[in-house]
Formats: sequence, C-alpha cells, structure tokens
Amino acid sequence: MAVPVSFKLKGGDDLQRQFDKLGGTISRKIGKFAMRKAIKPVVKRAKNRAPVNTGLLKRSIGTRLYRSKKTGSLIVAVGARINIKATKLTRGALSGAATGVKQIPSLYHHLVEFGSTKTSTWELKPDTAKALHIGGGGYLAGEGAFRAKAVHPGFRGQPHIGPALNRHKAAVTKLLIKKLWVGIRKEIA
Repeated sequence: MAVPVSFKLKGGDDLQRQFDKLGGTISRKIGKFAMRKAIKPVVKRAKNRAPVNTGLLKRSIGTRLYRSKKTGSLIVAVGARINIKATKLTRGALSGAATGVKQIPSLYHHLVEFGSTKTSTWELKPDTAKALHIGGGGYLAGEGAFRAKAVHPGFRGQPHIGPALNRHKAAVTKLLIKKLWVGIRKEIA
C-alpha cells in the first residue's frame, strides 16, 4: 500500500524548456539521476526510524524508479524491496527441532507502517486442529487456554516512511531542482 505524494515545481517552465531541447532519452537519464539523489535523505531517515526486530525490514527499505504508463511521469517509490528475504530459525514447540520460517518484508511492510485499524479485526480459526492455544507460555506448561476461535484486535502502526517524507519534503524538492540543473548543464556543456 503506497501513499502517493506528488511535487509540482514552481518556476519549472525553464526546466521544461531545457528538457524539451535535450530530447527524451537524455532528459529521462537526467530525471532518474536527480530523483535518485534527491530521495536519499528520505530513505536514510526511514531506515533510522524503522522498528527493528530482526533488522530485515530496515535492510529492505529502498527505492524503485519507474515510468507511469498513463502519464509518462517518472515515479520513485520508497518501501520494502521485494528481493530481500531471510529464513528465521525457530524451535518447534514439541520437538525442539529448528524449523525455518521465511520472512519477506515486502509482504508485511504496509502493516508495520500503517497498522491495522480497530475496524479490521479478524477471526482466527485453526486449520487442522480442533482448537487454538491462546495465552502465554507453552501449552505443555499448562499456561493459557484452548479456544475453538479467537478474535485478533488489530494493532497500531509504527510509521517510518511517511514521517521521513514529511520531514524532508522541502529538502527533496530543492535537491531535485538542483540535481536537475546539474544534469542539464552537464549535458549542454
């Protein structure tokens, strides 16, 4: 789930004229260069604010550049990259043997960022067993209780990308304009 943020550059007529003079391929190259440089402070801040359990979510935060099929605009997305994965070893409850649980941050990142609202509670039911074990400790220790179903109450998000973008919005805009002009001057010279 992405929160779209768009920038409208004031006084961008000069930039647009220069881009038109340079042509499509060169202007796209300059745009990609400028956007990658301009968004770096947001990525750095988001990584610093990301909650750390295993560190996998923090490592997965990155950017992706793509072109909109509808408008042709260049878009930069900040979030969990899909190629970051890990296997977390856990101990089985009965056997104590190590088992691997695959963790893919791009599948749960939106839940960490936004949480799940109180209106989105969901019912949990066992797949194969007759009951769920609810409560602390292991069920061999006699703690907790067995239930046929349970209701998960939802949870609060731990925003890190949104606040990072809000904090650096003005700096990103200034840096983007600066890097665009650097690229244009470099190509013209």
